[in-house]
Amino acid sequence: ARRAAKTGGAVQILAMVAPVEFVGLGGVQATMEEEARQHAEALVASAAGLLSEEAGLHPSIVVEHGDPVAAIQRTIAANSGAPGPLVSHFAGVAAGQMPCPVMVVPGALSEAALDRLS
Repeated sequence: ARRAAKTGGAVQILAMVAPVEFVGLGGVQATMEEEARQHAEALVASAAGLLSEEAGLHPSIVVEHGDPVAAIQRTIAANSGAPGPLVSHFAGVAAGQMPCPVMVVPGALSEAALDRLS
């Protein structure tokens, strides 16, 4: 987010909802899927709020179901830019077709190290 703020870029948060095991009753399965989606949206909204406070950015939020690699590819394909090496590593064989870079920031990174990167 800091780098996006400094370079005039944007931040998009992709939240993945894991597939729910098949339940014989359709209404129960739909409820379970909706609860999983709401949980993912709540987590992402919290992260988006922190980004807004810290960097003044208002990230766009995408919530996807299913295969994470395919979801990353769909999300990136909907945007413009050039792919970076992390996209190739984390999104699989078709990553070369993705139109934007993906930045992975380790959770254990100190504030000082994060400042140096951004």
